[in-house]
Amino acid sequence: MASHPGATETLNGLQYLRGIAALMVAAHHARTLLPPLEHWDSVGAAGVDIFFVISGYVMAYSSQRVGRDLGERGWLARDFLLKRFIRVVPLYWLALLWTIRPEAATLLAQPGTWLDFLFVPRPSPTHPGQVWPRFVPGWTINYEVFFYLLLGVGILFGSARNALVCAALAGLVMAGQLLAPSSAPGRFYTNGVVLEFGFGILLFEIDRRWNGLAVPRPLLTLLLAAGAFALWWHANLPSAISLGLPAALIVWSTLRLAQGTEIKWLLRLGAASYSIYLFHLASYKGLRKALNLLPEPLTSVPLVIVIACLTATLAGLLIHHWVETPVLELLRRRLLPERRAARGRPLATVDP
Repeated sequence: MASHPGATETLNGLQYLRGIAALMVAAHHARTLLPPLEHWDSVGAAGVDIFFVISGYVMAYSSQRVGRDLGERGWLARDFLLKRFIRVVPLYWLALLWTIRPEAATLLAQPGTWLDFLFVPRPSPTHPGQVWPRFVPGWTINYEVFFYLLLGVGILFGSARNALVCAALAGLVMAGQLLAPSSAPGRFYTNGVVLEFGFGILLFEIDRRWNGLAVPRPLLTLLLAAGAFALWWHANLPSAISLGLPAALIVWSTLRLAQGTEIKWLLRLGAASYSIYLFHLASYKGLRKALNLLPEPLTSVPLVIVIACLTATLAGLLIHHWVETPVLELLRRRLLPERRAARGRPLATVDP
């Protein structure tokens, strides 16, 4: 039996992967709950690479409409960026405020903190040598916002947008190799990880151009397994190759294997993935105190990882239900005019 996406099929596979990727990151950060270990498998960190590829695919999917002239393209770009702001920024700002709350009065008086709120990369104030905001997981959101801005500009160029965005991403990485910038923004934006957004766009273009291409399910399963193994193996190669390409294999094969499925608990997990990602470390603070009270046999590494993932999931689901969803609904009602909101094409079960 072969699998290929139809024009009216949903993108449930991407929603499944969003939830799984969030838990991969949560599992990776469970090491903060444990004593120092000689060896820690960092495969969970690759959840971020899966997120970036998914983002490239979903953004290309959700920005397919091509304006007839520059004026209409300008409205489309504005609409796209406003929707991205509503979707990403408020919850991120809340997570950042939660992180700095013990020293808020002092930190809000420092210019560097405001750079974090504006998604401007800066040297980490807590991790020397890294380009991270004070809310450490926010480095990925800085990349996401940069990608949205780049694609927003690309929309002005109509049907050439995806090619231009991919070329710009590749150009940035090449510039980084040639110029070796020393500034924090220069190092950040020329990192090879930005190519993963381009991989997602390329996957979308493959599906758009060869929609009717039937791929045998055994082959898709093999590709999925190969991608997962490559992430675990993590060859000593540039990250775009050792992590980005396997992530792309996982995303594309999962998307096709999941056609026609509707696994409700995975859909719920995917819907809450942003809340899980942003607040899993906050949920670990209370968990750390509880683990310190348990006898040693109950704090083995596998058990702690399971408990951590369950805690992160519960916290994420609660925040998604009581905070994220109401805020999204409120801002969409207030900021998106009904005429343009009604005109948008729904993205199946994947909220762009």
